[in-house]
Amino acid sequence: MKTETGTLILLLIILVLIIGYFAVGHIQTILARNTKKVDEAFVESRTSGSAPTLDNPEEFYDDYYVQRIDQAYFPESKNICRCAELYKHAYLGDFKKSSTKTLLYGANTGRFLDALAGVSATAIGVVSNKTLAEKCRLIAPKAKVIETGNLYKMPPTEFPENTFTHFVVEDKNYYQIPTAQDRKGVIANAFKWLQPGGKLVIRAIDPTKFDPMIPSAVPIRGVNIQNYLEKRKHDSTVYFDDGSYISTHYTPIPSEQRAVFREDLYYPNGSLKRSHMHRWNIPPMDVVIEEVMSVGFQHTESVPLKPCTSPGEQYLIFTKPEYKRTVEGPKV
Repeated sequence: MKTETGTLILLLIILVLIIGYFAVGHIQTILARNTKKVDEAFVESRTSGSAPTLDNPEEFYDDYYVQRIDQAYFPESKNICRCAELYKHAYLGDFKKSSTKTLLYGANTGRFLDALAGVSATAIGVVSNKTLAEKCRLIAPKAKVIETGNLYKMPPTEFPENTFTHFVVEDKNYYQIPTAQDRKGVIANAFKWLQPGGKLVIRAIDPTKFDPMIPSAVPIRGVNIQNYLEKRKHDSTVYFDDGSYISTHYTPIPSEQRAVFREDLYYPNGSLKRSHMHRWNIPPMDVVIEEVMSVGFQHTESVPLKPCTSPGEQYLIFTKPEYKRTVEGPKV
């Protein structure tokens, strides 16, 4: 009887290994094709001419681009997962929900802002231009959206001292700030605008480990595809219902603490519409922590986002000490 049981278990193990082998092969085949359909109702009129390369993020966000990245870059599942982690580690037990007031830098098309509006009594999203602001207001109707341009250009007088209980920097927005001095200026403003005991949260990345693939280009939701590949994948493609598509390419440059993320936008006929160059300044996480603490914050916790299938990313959570009530705010 024991021999029969042992044989059965062995056969089951062999069966699982065979299924796993073919499943991984199927995933790699899908990724080799590198295609994924996304619900897309937007159709843009075609124009002729050369395909420009845009190097200024403020020029990217027209209707054509916003409609595409809304579905491709910000899937609902990841927004909910990250927001749940944020709630558990930065909200729960620290403030009554009725008293929470959150400023979100990195509102993008509004999907994370909409999730955040369910966590915080007041949620305010900062966006860089009118097109994003309109999309944000449509997707996150319970939140307030402010079109103020880049946060590092906002003066300390933009909000009164002690306005917010939470200041959240989402997506890669912290790394789009051009210089260390500008980053410190943003942190100093956060210190001034937060109430004593308030939380600063930065979504931080490890440039050599995080997954640069567009979420909607991953064939199986909730699975980190990089774990099943022999070589880490740096590019991906998303096809839309009208036949147009976006192809992305990520190039980390760790020796210079920066990276380049390029987007190529194509028409349905395969011709290139235009390219975008996103240039990120990515200091190591310990440098980010040191920069923030130098302004007066205390580092409370680091929360890995691996459960949200975001490897190499963490929420760095900081607290403004209760005794810090300087009207002038910290000096940069």
